[in-house]
Amino acid sequence: MFRKTLVFFSLFFVCFSSFAQDNSTFIFRGNFDSSQRDACLENGVYNIGYTGLHTSTLLQFNGPGSSTGNFQLEAFYYGHLKFRSRIDNRTWSNWKRIWAGATDSWETDLSGKERLFLQENGATLIKGYGAKPFGVMDGNGNWVFNVGDGGFVGIGSDIVPGYRLAVAGTVLAERIKVKAQSTWPDYVFEDTYQLPSLQSVAQYIKVNKHLPEVPSATEIEKNNIDVGEMNIILLKKVEELTRYLIDQQQKYDGEIAALKKQVEALNAVRK
Repeated sequence: MFRKTLVFFSLFFVCFSSFAQDNSTFIFRGNFDSSQRDACLENGVYNIGYTGLHTSTLLQFNGPGSSTGNFQLEAFYYGHLKFRSRIDNRTWSNWKRIWAGATDSWETDLSGKERLFLQENGATLIKGYGAKPFGVMDGNGNWVFNVGDGGFVGIGSDIVPGYRLAVAGTVLAERIKVKAQSTWPDYVFEDTYQLPSLQSVAQYIKVNKHLPEVPSATEIEKNNIDVGEMNIILLKKVEELTRYLIDQQQKYDGEIAALKKQVEALNAVRK
């Protein structure tokens, strides 16, 4: 990656220099001490001779009148790549880092893992390294978006092992579909389904303080809520409740009909 980037910039400088004035050339300018780096003002390649030997490439262009500009790209032997610029002999801009190399090879650290950093004013904004192939952070170092190994994603948080997506905050969506992993409880309405008696349900609630099959508050606090599974459980309870109501209604209808016949019989005797 670094070599491709360096080749690209080198070709860019060579091609762009052809648009400069006739008295401008793009050549090897020799060796310079680091203290002389700011004095490099002509197109060319400069070897900077100090601890951490590297190469500096300078692009100079002339604008209307006496306006001039310089763009300087530096490549370090351990993979560091950065640039800066200035206009009309003003103060050089701060160095901007394109690629942060490691100490043993281009674009990898000592363990062979790739790394990439994008920083501004000392704050890391984008980085990729080791167990975090890609991450976007705010100026305070808090995760904004984070992709981990295996495609695990964190939004507003670090990735959470075992969860493909972790979101720190509220999610707003127009529509969400959850693929159910359990059987949809239509079987509650089958004649073969044994509906628990209300007495047994009442006894269970008295002892456990929650409905049968429904996770307790302690379980939810420990394991969180599975939205798909919880919807299935709640639907099952609604269907069971519907059956209780239907059975009671049928029972009451029968009792009401019997009472109605008794009333009619009593009225007939009185007459």
